[in-house]
Amino acid sequence: MLNPELSSSLVNLIPKNIAYENLMVPLNIDDKIIDLAISDENNIFAINYVKFLYKREVRIHKIKEDIILQKLSLYYGNNVKDNSIEELIKDNTEKGEKIFWEEKSPASRLVQEIINEAINANASDIHIEPKENEVTIRFRKDGILFQYIKLPKAVLSSLVIRIKLLSNMNIAEKRIPQDGKISFTKEDTGYDVRVSSIPTINGEKLVLRILYKESSFKSLDNLGFKKEQLRCIRAMLDSQYGMILVTGPTGSGKSTTLYGMINDFNKENLNITTIEDPVEYSIKGINQINVDIKGGMHFSSGLRSILRQDPDIIMIGEIRDEETAQIASRAAITGHKVLSTLHTNDCIGALYRLSEMGIKRYIMMDAVLGVVSQSLVRTLCCHCKQKAKEKSYKGLNLNIKDDEWFYEAKGCKICMNTGYLGRVLVSEILYLDEDKKISLQNCKDIRDFRKELNIKEEDTLLFQYKQLLLQGVIDYKQVVPIITKQRMMKDG
Repeated sequence: MLNPELSSSLVNLIPKNIAYENLMVPLNIDDKIIDLAISDENNIFAINYVKFLYKREVRIHKIKEDIILQKLSLYYGNNVKDNSIEELIKDNTEKGEKIFWEEKSPASRLVQEIINEAINANASDIHIEPKENEVTIRFRKDGILFQYIKLPKAVLSSLVIRIKLLSNMNIAEKRIPQDGKISFTKEDTGYDVRVSSIPTINGEKLVLRILYKESSFKSLDNLGFKKEQLRCIRAMLDSQYGMILVTGPTGSGKSTTLYGMINDFNKENLNITTIEDPVEYSIKGINQINVDIKGGMHFSSGLRSILRQDPDIIMIGEIRDEETAQIASRAAITGHKVLSTLHTNDCIGALYRLSEMGIKRYIMMDAVLGVVSQSLVRTLCCHCKQKAKEKSYKGLNLNIKDDEWFYEAKGCKICMNTGYLGRVLVSEILYLDEDKKISLQNCKDIRDFRKELNIKEEDTLLFQYKQLLLQGVIDYKQVVPIITKQRMMKDG
């Protein structure tokens, strides 16, 4: 039976709207256990919420619905059950923002716990997804989304309001997408969190992108490039002027590589300016500009302004259109070092993309120093990986010897049952020296340029993938499409 003398400290452990929505109330709490009275002992979302929020085991006491309602009404007042969740949240909001700014409030603790857990897991993104009857929290780690926890739907409003307040977004506006930012320090390490909201039929969906500030200062030596690849990159960086392009799919570490290149320069003797959408990391000693389309600051217009600022090195977050490509190419042949990215699959694809954007072949030859093509491939968990069955890779046609094996994912506690732990860089460098520029000039179609290069087998992406497969670093499932495409490009 419930204690008729419920203390405010106990009742306030669970927000009012969530207590009513799930018909539950705490009975007692100590260092290890929360005693929870609840009408539905199978309400795993509510039980997980309490367990997650207070980091204690939950001891369930099944109590009749009318008894819990009676005790909640005694504490909170009558007629609360008849109010909708939205009205309860509205009542809280009308009392002012203070309730959601309080560091000890349940909403505050919940947000802090989710972000801390994401950081501990080294996740890049947090997805807060409203469903019909629940809220799903998912983390993106090593490029893949996985479910972290499910919470009761009643949590959503408080969660969204708290995050919006922290990121300086309009809590009253729920009909249109919004963007915001949270900055904080945890254990002497700085973090920025980019927040994006969008309305869905089940409520507002939030995505939080975690920016680990220390990762922006990684040296090129620590990014996973091979010694010969580093030599080529630094040869390009040592040139007095020209454009270096980094290409690859979304999430392949292109921005990290650009920041690594910038960190190679002596910033005291150079005027380095970046234009990004948005600025991901703040770096001392350089000038950084945010793209602001509403305010008229595009990549192209910003680039024109930068060129009037006597720059030595210009970093463009991405070349997206013909105008930006033209300005960047002209800057590269008039004494400036230009660093940028393109969304293409390989080095030759970057040159072909520039051609499609209207960059003439002779300008390209003068402007482009080289291209870095890269991708990040998930690595198998070394604690649980297992040998793959022969039929799993028989059709890959990689000339595998009888005593060579591939490995596949299994899953364990260490890798959160995903079978993968970390990622490895796979990259290809095209350094346009004089011989390669002559080959580029002579080939009729840029897409035929690969055949003219006579690239050594060990320098190809196909060879790198095969080596990683045989070393048991990666599995065949995620690279079969890549290998097939590379072979088609090589043969076609």
